[in-house]
Amino acid sequence: MADSQIGGPTFRIAPDPEQASRLAATVVAGQIKRKPESVLCFASGSTPTRTYEVLADMAASEEFSTELLSAVKLDEWLGLPLGDSHTCENYLRRLVLNPLKVSPDRYIGFDSQPTDANSECQRIERAVDDVGGIDLMILGVGVNGHLGLNEPAGELQLGCHVADLAPTTRGHSMLKGAAKDVVQGLTMGIRNILAARQIILLAFGEHKTALVRDLQSRRVSTHFPASFLWLHSDMTCFCDRDAAPDLPLAD
Repeated sequence: MADSQIGGPTFRIAPDPEQASRLAATVVAGQIKRKPESVLCFASGSTPTRTYEVLADMAASEEFSTELLSAVKLDEWLGLPLGDSHTCENYLRRLVLNPLKVSPDRYIGFDSQPTDANSECQRIERAVDDVGGIDLMILGVGVNGHLGLNEPAGELQLGCHVADLAPTTRGHSMLKGAAKDVVQGLTMGIRNILAARQIILLAFGEHKTALVRDLQSRRVSTHFPASFLWLHSDMTCFCDRDAAPDLPLAD
């Protein structure tokens, strides 16, 4: 594996997604060991799945304690019942909350069917503030460059908000087979993301190559939300060789 520093984010390149996922899990575990009461924010989707599985194995082996750990859900599909198998809630319960034994009173997550969506966003903002902010955030990047559900647009929302989903997002693999068409979501905004003390971004596969190259360009644009990560002082992008063929990889 090799590291490549390009003036802002650090890019850490591994031969394949398995090794990249393990490397990312090691960084997350290190955060928990240093600060057992850490507040971690978790994205959903196929990309971080292996990282979460490795992290769960490490916890099961008692490499660190999760007794004081707090978890935050990055985003959620709006309109599906919270217990639906397609929700981010279901995903995180299976892969993060249950395996890491996160106490219910240490979990902050959007309701997928709130009575008032704007009030729900305000509730999440207050809850995160009350726990002292997010220590480490784990992100993926959408095929259109979105972060969370912050979609490419002429302008971006700063705080938690209701997001209109782009067509590519409405076709997300998590929503395949859902009983209803999901057209909106609840998500942390760009300000919330950049307020995290440390950020991990995961990008695997040839279909992410163009995104990783764009991320290296140093250009920040609302039409490429992931580019705002250039404004963060402690962000590491973990990639496999296919996603970052232009960056150095150790023999």
